[in-house]
Amino acid sequence: MNPTQQPTQTLPEIIIPQPKPNYLKTIIFSVLMIITVGLIAYLIFQNQKLQKQVLSPPVSPTIQVPSPTSQSVSPTPKTVTSISFPTDETAGWKTYTNTEVGFSFKYPSEWKTQTGILNSGLISLETDRGDRFFAMYHQSYSISEWLEETQAGKITGKKTFGKYTYTVIEGGLMLKSLEYALDIKGNGFVRFVIEPDSNTLESEKTFDQILSTFHFLN
Repeated sequence: MNPTQQPTQTLPEIIIPQPKPNYLKTIIFSVLMIITVGLIAYLIFQNQKLQKQVLSPPVSPTIQVPSPTSQSVSPTPKTVTSISFPTDETAGWKTYTNTEVGFSFKYPSEWKTQTGILNSGLISLETDRGDRFFAMYHQSYSISEWLEETQAGKITGKKTFGKYTYTVIEGGLMLKSLEYALDIKGNGFVRFVIEPDSNTLESEKTFDQILSTFHFLN
């Protein structure tokens, strides 16, 4: 007697779950790859463009200027600027020179010269209309010492004629006169006494011009 046969048992089917494909990661990776390739291609293009610019620098256009000798184009005339110089109103004047004291100045040629009229007088000039001009030398005196001793006026300021600055003296013995004094480098001073005529402004202008021509010889 056959043993009782047991029915064959069927093993249950085991289903292993398959992972679902991650489409999002694939898309992101693809985009990054495209961007990377595009960036590399752009950099290569820019590098090639820069190399071409270095090897072939731009050449500025040359402009040809027509020659002045060309018959079709006449040369542009040059503009000459005229410069006018002030007229020397002392041109043609006479020159007084004193080598002992060491100075000279100019005066109008029509003026009459009279010397030795005053004590310590160097030169005396006079015009037909009545202007008078004296130049006197005071040795071993300063201007202030001489004025204190003689009481022949007082110092009221300074005035410049030409290259030198003169001391202005007012209140002297000659009421109409103008007096200017100039130190001779510690060896006294020269005093210029001016007596203008009735045309004071014109006379003073001439006297100013005389003093402006004064200069030391050394």
